[in-house]
Amino acid sequence: MSEEKKAAEAAPEPAKKGPLPPIVVKIAILAGILVVVGVAAVFVVTEVVAPKLKAAGTAEVTEGGNAEAGGHEAKKEEGGKNEKGGHGGEGSEGVQGIVDLGDLVVNPAGTGGRRYLKVQVQVELGDPSASGLVESRTPKLRDRIIRELTSRTLAELTDPVAKDEMKETIIDEMNRILGSEVIGDMYFTEYVIQ
Repeated sequence: MSEEKKAAEAAPEPAKKGPLPPIVVKIAILAGILVVVGVAAVFVVTEVVAPKLKAAGTAEVTEGGNAEAGGHEAKKEEGGKNEKGGHGGEGSEGVQGIVDLGDLVVNPAGTGGRRYLKVQVQVELGDPSASGLVESRTPKLRDRIIRELTSRTLAELTDPVAKDEMKETIIDEMNRILGSEVIGDMYFTEYVIQ
């Protein structure tokens, strides 16, 4: 037995597992951090960003839909005449000319410049031959629209009844600038509040 003891003592002892090398520990910590950051990024995108984008897209469609539906359908039901009877009256069925006044971006009243309204405006002419007159006075017409939009609060800009009243006011003012009943109707072909 003494030889066995000597052989056992002489044989190397099995290697004890000690602490991991520092590089392995650092790699494991970095991998864990990357996994946590990845999961957090997916959560933020799916639970925070995506619903906001979807809500903004829905609001844009809703605002644009209300602007057109509120004014145009109401006038259709009344046989092409509006409540005041001044615009879209007798000659509105034969109207052919539409002039694009372009995009306008304004800050509504009471927002301190933190919110904005972007609209695209087109006007329908009672006499298509008046398009030259409208185009020559486009800067004045755009200025009048901007003044009216910036004087309105967010509540007024989102209320369908107030929007119809505002459109009538703008049409009256544009016809005053043009010197006659040239403009039969006005359309907001884009209406986005941010």
